[in-house]
Amino acid sequence: MDTREKVKTNGKILISPKRYDDSSSDSEGESEIDLVIDERDSTDVLNNQPPPTFDEVCSIRGQIPRSTIDCSVQFTPHEGASIVKKKDKVKTKCEFKCKFTKWDFLITICSTCIFFFDFIMDIIVAHEYSKHKRWVAFGFTAGFIIVPAVLSNGQSLRWYLIDYEREKKKSIQHPKTVRTPLYVWIFRIIFTFPLMMGPAVRHIEYIYHGIKYKSSKSYKEKKYHYKQMLYEDTDAALVRMFEAFLEAAPQLVLQLFIVITETPNEPFHKHMIRSAAMLGSWIGLSWSLVSYHRALRSMQHLKPTRKPTESNGQPDAQVDIPESQKEAAEEMKLPAVIFYFLWRASEVGPRLVVFALFASQFSYIILIVAGLHWLGMTLWLLCQKTHFYKDDHKHRRRDEVIFNIVLGYTMVFSFLNARDGRTRYRALVYYIVFYAENYVMLMMWVYWTPSKSEWYYFVAIAVVPAGTILHIVFQLFYYKVCHPKKHKIEICPK
Repeated sequence: MDTREKVKTNGKILISPKRYDDSSSDSEGESEIDLVIDERDSTDVLNNQPPPTFDEVCSIRGQIPRSTIDCSVQFTPHEGASIVKKKDKVKTKCEFKCKFTKWDFLITICSTCIFFFDFIMDIIVAHEYSKHKRWVAFGFTAGFIIVPAVLSNGQSLRWYLIDYEREKKKSIQHPKTVRTPLYVWIFRIIFTFPLMMGPAVRHIEYIYHGIKYKSSKSYKEKKYHYKQMLYEDTDAALVRMFEAFLEAAPQLVLQLFIVITETPNEPFHKHMIRSAAMLGSWIGLSWSLVSYHRALRSMQHLKPTRKPTESNGQPDAQVDIPESQKEAAEEMKLPAVIFYFLWRASEVGPRLVVFALFASQFSYIILIVAGLHWLGMTLWLLCQKTHFYKDDHKHRRRDEVIFNIVLGYTMVFSFLNARDGRTRYRALVYYIVFYAENYVMLMMWVYWTPSKSEWYYFVAIAVVPAGTILHIVFQLFYYKVCHPKKHKIEICPK
């Protein structure tokens, strides 16, 4: 099969390496890519913008399918690339930079425990409300448990179906491809949807592939489990983040609202149960952002390194991976995980407190405020022309819009970067709007609330500015001390 693909841009034929299946690689784990350049005016390859097939780096699910490894060459006009003759070849070899260590194992176990703790505590709180016949509180609490669980696990199940179809199609094209056993698919489906344990199932698969990756002897088997390990980590992080923002965020606002607006004479242990549930929601929401960011960082390791070879005594072209991409592919160390968690916790915590305070005084107007912010963030993401799914995805445009809507909702509570590249100015715009909303809602509550003598009045006034200061401090500390490109980051660039 001809492995070359010619892409015409302004009459010139530019290089366009295709993606390769695992089965097409040899035992050494190497694959060959033909670089085709129009020799009539080869300088255009270095001077023009890269052709459309050179996708930007994007680690959201769907950009790099499980059945392929992305061997695409990325370069910008200022980077060098040797001019090669037709049919010269570049050999690629996957490098396993992401090591499955005891810290990865412990962090995954921690993520699973936080998921179950948050889920179980919310169920206990709902049970307490039903036992005391507080049906309105019970209805909202139960609703914020069931609906998010159905939606997030339904999405996880949909991804399993996509994986199944992709694996089936690949097995037809390559009969020697090893398929996932039927009992594994049954296990995935049962524990994902009826039992609502989608993130836990994917965490288990992540640990399994991590152990198999470390214990495998052959390169091909090692590469397979390495890729599956990273994909399961990313899928688990995405599912858990969606579930946390759909369940933990509104659940925390609801329980704070109940604490502020209702003061029933309840035993001490019931207050402790509700406090534990709120703490679990806060930690779960913040930790889901850590897991998501950590998974995206690890996904950068699927980019292959290039080993120069010789063909007919002549050196082949060498196209190096940009240093920025190499740095971004570094794993998150334990200090980075801690400070990133503190950054996110101090960001979402005060935001949810402000929402609860505003709702306690202005009731359903908070839904209008959150809805307008959601709409604005969704339109902003659409204007950024995000690229979450492959171009050959059957319903790419539809799923792209849906994904933007979902991310727009998460950005009601926290900033998420949806595009590769510098985030300084996008984050600046977001946080200006974010904190303007926080302080306007806080001042409106302070002015109109009749609860100025309550114990939480001065606590609430102190929490929001304190959270703002801690958020900025932890964020700057993370970027200057823990970020892979910390030595290149300027706080106040000229």
